Amino acid sequence: MPPLPKTTLCAAFCAVMAPVMNAQHTIPIKVEFNYDRTAPVAATYNKAKRIARRACKANTQILSVKNKLERSCVTPLLEGFVLKTEDAALIAHFERKTGKMLQVEHFAAN
Repeated sequence: MPPLPKTTLCAAFCAVMAPVMNAQHTIPIKVEFNYDRTAPVAATYNKAKRIARRACKANTQILSVKNKLERSCVTPLLEGFVLKTEDAALIAHFERKTGKMLQVEHFAAN
């Protein structure tokens, strides 16, 4: 059998990897974060990020796919945690780290 041209190998690799590269975490993940208002903001953020990463650990050997899957899972978990704390300093820290502005909803107390 003659060796396959490089373009054929690339096409075969891309055809196999395309669905995987576009994959998102679709399995619901339940994570419990412990929040201490007296802890420094950076320490709280880093601890929550470690917990989220552990929860989202993708079971794949392909590093680029693994990183993409973990990011698509970690960021929403962190975002939910940060919003639930309603801590302005933690929200600002999250926004600086991720470059994503959060939509904070304030509810009037009855």
